[in-house]
Amino acid sequence: MASEMEASGGTLLGSCTANLLRNPRGGRSEESYGEDTFLSGALGTELVKGIQANGKVMACSKHFILNNIENNRFNLNAIANERVMREVYMPQFKKMVQEGNITAFMTSYNKVNGVHCSENEHLLTDILRNDWGFDGFLISDWVYGTYSTAKSLKAGLNIELPMRHYYSQDSIMAAIDRKQITWKDVDKAVLQVLRKKLEYGFSNPHKLDKNVRDNNEAHSQETAEKAMVLLKNDNVLPFNTSKIKNILLVGELAKYDNLGQYAHTPEVPSHLRITPYKGVKRYLKGTDVAVWYTDGKNKDEFQKLASRADAVIVCVGFTALD
Repeated sequence: MASEMEASGGTLLGSCTANLLRNPRGGRSEESYGEDTFLSGALGTELVKGIQANGKVMACSKHFILNNIENNRFNLNAIANERVMREVYMPQFKKMVQEGNITAFMTSYNKVNGVHCSENEHLLTDILRNDWGFDGFLISDWVYGTYSTAKSLKAGLNIELPMRHYYSQDSIMAAIDRKQITWKDVDKAVLQVLRKKLEYGFSNPHKLDKNVRDNNEAHSQETAEKAMVLLKNDNVLPFNTSKIKNILLVGELAKYDNLGQYAHTPEVPSHLRITPYKGVKRYLKGTDVAVWYTDGKNKDEFQKLASRADAVIVCVGFTALD
């Protein structure tokens, strides 16, 4: 991911989603690490280390903090006492700081105990910087994740994304004129960003490499193979093609390239959009094994095919629409 980002001229990957998946309808299922704090910290930290290994691309984790549900997250006020936050909802982020040396965090839209995260000095400064030793910078969630100028700047938020409203030149100057903030506050916020930009050598622009950027099939194949988790097998897999001659794939997702379809995933080249159906067909090419498909909606069709199949692969899950 870092190699492709660098080859595209990018400098920051905001893909370390470490919020706990308390409900599969949370909206971020495909980009988070489940409901376990320890597992989220372990996997998230390794992703941070991998992204930042080449010293050219910065990792950003999100959403700090308690963004555990998608619906109503703009208005949600998450209530949690200090112990619950530090023992359940924060350890994975702390691990990214102290073991992964992460560069950036994105604040969440929601409030925590009545205070917006982007304005929450206890979270952003007392805990993140002073307790954990974080020395990077903080950005707001994308569009309307910043709610003030002075409160946010004082709390420790460095950058408003993607446009500047509360952090525009006019807003900053107005807050200084009203003596809500000082130039020292501004300098502090800017220097925390500049320090990391210098550390990552932004004075030397990345060399764009079309071959690395566009020819990412090897990366995708390796990632898919290493990311596969087989919970229980009982000698079913790999299919014995001398005994299994008809395989049925059931479910709409069997013919759906379920890559999330969120943010920039539609830019994935068409030749990498391999559905389960296409993948199984390609894997069995050259054999005499037949691969059938049904979306499962027609009960009679499903029963007829399933009764004749030697093996059935059921493809179920969520899409971005869910």
